[in-house]
Amino acid sequence: FFSCTFLCDLTLIAPTMCRDHNTATNGGPCSSSLRFHLRALSLIICMSVACGLPTSCVKENYYADMPAVDDTSMSVAEHREAIRKIITGHKVFPYTHSTKTDCWDILKALDEDPSNTDSVLAIYAQAPRLKTAQDPAPDGWNREHVWPKSWGVFDTGADTTDVLSLRAADANVNSARSNRYFDECTATDCELGHVEAPLTLKREGLWTPPTAVKGDLARSIFYMALRYDGDEPFTEDLELSEVGNITAYRFPVLSTLVQWHTDDPPDAAEIARNEKVCTDYQGNRNPFIDYPGLVDKLYANGVPPPTLQATGKTVLAAGDVALIMVNGDQPDSWALVALVDIGPKVMIAVTDYPYVNGALDTSAPGGMVLFHTPASGMPAGTVVKWEMADYSLSTFGTKGSFAMVAGGDKILVFHYTSVDSNDMPVPATYLYGMLYGTSNTGWGSIGLSELPPGLTAGTSAVDMGTAQNAVYIGPREGSQPSLLQAIGEPAAWQTNNDAPETLDLSTPWDVKVGTATPTPTRFFFAAPSPSPSPGPGPMS
Repeated sequence: FFSCTFLCDLTLIAPTMCRDHNTATNGGPCSSSLRFHLRALSLIICMSVACGLPTSCVKENYYADMPAVDDTSMSVAEHREAIRKIITGHKVFPYTHSTKTDCWDILKALDEDPSNTDSVLAIYAQAPRLKTAQDPAPDGWNREHVWPKSWGVFDTGADTTDVLSLRAADANVNSARSNRYFDECTATDCELGHVEAPLTLKREGLWTPPTAVKGDLARSIFYMALRYDGDEPFTEDLELSEVGNITAYRFPVLSTLVQWHTDDPPDAAEIARNEKVCTDYQGNRNPFIDYPGLVDKLYANGVPPPTLQATGKTVLAAGDVALIMVNGDQPDSWALVALVDIGPKVMIAVTDYPYVNGALDTSAPGGMVLFHTPASGMPAGTVVKWEMADYSLSTFGTKGSFAMVAGGDKILVFHYTSVDSNDMPVPATYLYGMLYGTSNTGWGSIGLSELPPGLTAGTSAVDMGTAQNAVYIGPREGSQPSLLQAIGEPAAWQTNNDAPETLDLSTPWDVKVGTATPTPTRFFFAAPSPSPSPGPGPMS
């Protein structure tokens, strides 16, 4: 996978009538946990993966506006979604890094053997392993994905390094568990899991852990199924099921996990680990540890909770999004706004490759920034903002070396549904285009780009002349055609050649969709991650 170093901010705007999750107790406008902040008719969601820890991880503050477990005023699906939004978004650490805090370092702290600070306590062996004996050291330990990677976690995305689903494990025992699901088993119909883990059992596809940690592991699985629904790039919709389906990422056995949760409730050590994850590292919590009754609420009678369905366009056309900011001076940045309701998991690329001779020239200097819309969709008025800096968030993927040249560059936005033999996205529809910079001499000029098919100068493409930095400051209320006309007029932009422009995020967009009433908006921020982006992985 391509590794990059970018800092990304993402802003989404969507109609909703959700409850307010207050800002004051959760770290302000770029909190490490996802919260709703009601401001007049706007809802601001801060989905972090790293803009610092919340001001407080105290349980009562963290869940201040969570619906009560016994709340009957909303459906199970609505209850599930409300809780998911509280825990979603967390500080993402690198899986392995030579200088920064990584998952090795975190597990050494979280899973430290209480009787020997030089060791970690291996989850299945229930025995110490020296912290210095990281795999592949003899008798070493490694990082166990409680929700196995091949069941939908894979090697990229926030789920890969989520320490609420990572445990220190004996390396040999971890290999023996492999991607087996959890279920009960007896010595008469199973064999020993591994000689170094005498309290484990296994058979084809199945793994039974030690009784002392069955509840801990079940709650980790419940957390993953709630936390990840494919909203974020390089993650999948993880769900629980009575009968497993590895290709659909349905992990079994739900009834067994519910029983383990009941039989082995959270103890002091598990509660302390959950607390430390929030205060010292990720800034989020496992609600099934904090509120064990949620399992009965969300999985009544062993049935997985339904999910809320998203609507919107899945086949996009020119002008369905528009660029509203570009900064060629460092830190490079751009922003776009959705002018129609866009459906779930629609893949969009922003590129500085030129369109020449009837095709996107990926052999030229340039690159792409990739993202897809959340599983909940991306309503009209959503603003997506990207900024280059030292690090990247899993919200965006990259191809090539995307960089905005102050002296003159082109920015093209396109929708894609497939990739070529080099794993490069293939444009299905060009959505918007922009030229800018001191050497800009217009569409079709040498070193810039032709205007791709379907785009029209002045509506779905804008030429900012020689400006190096520009931000749209015109009307934000109106129909799609009227807003495209306004955005396509350079006089509606503020420009300069000395420093980056700043995008106003305080004024919401009110895009009239058909005869619908004005749409309240929300801003969605994805804060910077302290780890290099893994690059484009499997798109959900």
